[in-house]
Amino acid sequence: VRLVKREAPDVVHGYMHANVLTVLLKVLFPRTRCVWGMRGSNMDLSRYDWLARILESIEGKLSQFADLIIVNSWAGRDCAISRGYTAHNMIVIPNGIDVAEFYPDKAAGDELRACWGLAPRDILIGRIGRLEPMKDYPTFFEAAAELKKRFPDVRFLCMGTGPPNSEQDLKALAVRLDLTRNLIFSGLRREMRGVYNTLSLLTSSSGWGEGFPNVVAEALACGVPSVVTDVGDSRLLVGHPDFVVPPRDPLALANAWEQCLRHQPQWNAQEARQRIVTNYNLQNLTRRTEAALLTTATANQTRNSASGVPASSTMTKPCQPTAFGKRL
Repeated sequence: VRLVKREAPDVVHGYMHANVLTVLLKVLFPRTRCVWGMRGSNMDLSRYDWLARILESIEGKLSQFADLIIVNSWAGRDCAISRGYTAHNMIVIPNGIDVAEFYPDKAAGDELRACWGLAPRDILIGRIGRLEPMKDYPTFFEAAAELKKRFPDVRFLCMGTGPPNSEQDLKALAVRLDLTRNLIFSGLRREMRGVYNTLSLLTSSSGWGEGFPNVVAEALACGVPSVVTDVGDSRLLVGHPDFVVPPRDPLALANAWEQCLRHQPQWNAQEARQRIVTNYNLQNLTRRTEAALLTTATANQTRNSASGVPASSTMTKPCQPTAFGKRL
């Protein structure tokens, strides 16, 4: 309250559960516009504490008082509306990927493979993300154990950090599944372009909660095939049914990996990258967000239209391709 009183901002922008605080500030500062940021979808609230469940319920009821709600995925928008969030002040602005940073770079990939003791032809399947329940590493590990029966020398990369003991718990699971010799735990790395370019396949095995999975978009920008669970906008990003499986289904995930490795469904790395360059670049994110925020900051208290934002700040959902190079 002291900060808003001193700075007198035109807009206070919240993210996730901090959204509730922005609405409470409107009581004291009615001229300050309130913008919400929503980043996930289909959260499994049974996995979280009582406070998260209460805040989720409160958010839905208070959403009508937000001047603008920016959601970073179509799946997140649909999920929020189904849970009672107001739709008239909600728009979708997907995350933006730095396509000048993420691009095919075989030399960087080969260098990192050599550091990990991998030959250029070795199969490496990567899972990159926080070591937390939402990311569903157990499904990834169980699928890895199944694929190992078919490709004994396959290797798997796990990259990320999480709560205390999360890595130790996963290593214990790897021992039970006889995966220890096939796994690389690398922790965090700052230079990610080389990491993506080491991979034969990237996988997102999330069981719930994803909105716009950045790692999938970054891998695609590098031309790397990505097999994903059908959570959040993962299906929309990949754009190919052979690379999408149901969540929490290790056998389906292993089968999709095998199909990709043995039969290579039509995969065009250049078109995969172009999909990200066209639809999900940083410039699109900046332009749409700037337009939405400026309009909200300068709008009258009474919204000028049913949507509350100009056409320039909205985004139409990208067409789902039937195959790479063919668009509906």
